[in-house]
Amino acid sequence: MAKKSKPSVNVESKASVEQATMASVKEETQFIPSGEGGIIDFYYFFNGLGILIGIIFIIVGILRYGFHTL
Repeated sequence: MAKKSKPSVNVESKASVEQATMASVKEETQFIPSGEGGIIDFYYFFNGLGILIGIIFIIVGILRYGFHTL
């Protein structure tokens, strides 16, 4: 019987795998936008818009109540 040869396997150490993973994580995090440089910050824009609409509804409600009682 002929001996079967075992397939060759590349074995990497745990440290080299961790270094490769850390390097890829560092590369990926560089592409996340930092939030700076935008013309409009939509979070503050819509918060302010909601507060403004709320104030307008309160004023209109008070005026309606006042004009209906006349």
